[in-house]
Amino acid sequence: MANFKDLLTDKDLLAFVEEQGFQGPTPVQIKGIPLLAKRESISLLGKTGTGKTLSYALPIVQNLKEDEAKGVEVKKGSPKAVIVLPTKELATQVFNVFKDVSHFAKLRVRLLLGGESGHKSKDLGGQAIDILVTGPGRLAIMVEKKQLSLSDVKYLVLDEADTLLDMGFFKDIKKLWGYCEWDGTTVALISATMPSDFNKYKDDVFSKTKFQMLEVGGHALKQEIETFNIDLNFKEKNNMTVMFLEKQTAGSGIIFCNRKETTVEVYEFLKEKFKSKRFYILNGEMEAKDRLASFKKFKEKGGVLICTDIAARGIDIPALAWVLNYDLPFEAVFYIHRSGRVGRGGRKGSVFNFVTSKDFNLIARINTSIKNQSLLKLTTINSNILKTMTKKKASKSNKSEEKVVKKVSKRPQVGRKKTPRYKKS
Repeated sequence: MANFKDLLTDKDLLAFVEEQGFQGPTPVQIKGIPLLAKRESISLLGKTGTGKTLSYALPIVQNLKEDEAKGVEVKKGSPKAVIVLPTKELATQVFNVFKDVSHFAKLRVRLLLGGESGHKSKDLGGQAIDILVTGPGRLAIMVEKKQLSLSDVKYLVLDEADTLLDMGFFKDIKKLWGYCEWDGTTVALISATMPSDFNKYKDDVFSKTKFQMLEVGGHALKQEIETFNIDLNFKEKNNMTVMFLEKQTAGSGIIFCNRKETTVEVYEFLKEKFKSKRFYILNGEMEAKDRLASFKKFKEKGGVLICTDIAARGIDIPALAWVLNYDLPFEAVFYIHRSGRVGRGGRKGSVFNFVTSKDFNLIARINTSIKNQSLLKLTTINSNILKTMTKKKASKSNKSEEKVVKKVSKRPQVGRKKTPRYKKS
């Protein structure tokens, strides 16, 4: 059995993993730590809940400590490692991991988020920074304004890289790489899914970077994640949610909605129905401080979080027992990410789906996404509504084919007096 002593040489980091009570490194860490420790760039695809954060955090911290021992200077406002994430919640979560490690390693870790006061952000420019955890937009603005410099960056990590290389972040990432691209920069692309166009975007940004490609499995999750489909009319969703919370759920859970307005509506409705239950809300319209406070309370106290897909990726809540898709996601890949919030680390979890007749096309895309991915062993959505809609669609298709045949079989109309019939030869 592999041991952290086989992967790490720094005594402070070994003390950290011992204090955390880790039995040993995960498959992701066994493959990722040695490569990053040798300062090789990696593109790592791994299941949720398999220790990907520590797979890059530990070797980066170890190498920075080695550089520090050699007398490498740390300039103010010029971090040595930059960790980029797509949401404030994920950035805060990863920042806390680095802070825990830094208690032992004694490195300076800073967090930069969008929505913070300008004064607080500008203060970073006057501080010595070893590791900066941030989102792409805010960092790009500060670098452009020369409030921060990326000229000394030795490590660039894109966590949830498939999102960061798409969905509106692409330009910022390309811009940031332009500020820190040089032969000595090690890049780590970390993700739980790899869309078909991922390599295209990767090659577009990091055209000169040679990556070690890692795809790591881990424990199978089929036995740990159960899927339940609940057929209903669209207008029945609120009342069905009440019944669901009364009869079927135990432990903390997340209710996913597609729109911010829906999260507010469901949150207020459930708060009124259940006076004694803990409910929290999370969506992109909330102020950064309110979002972080809401998520922190949910993580610490448990209850029910009503949110958009802002919480679908990467967030680790050990006590999470279930996920309810109040709305099936517009983007099929987010069904995989939502489902990945439960069953982490071998724990049991359940995914419940509200399925309406309006979801027919969504379900087809989601089922294709489930079949095309290999990271979670999920069952496809196969509800009674889907079966009924499939039969109706097939019936309509057959009828339309019959109409076409009849139309073609008719003899073409011949004009009146002005159009002669077939002339005799």
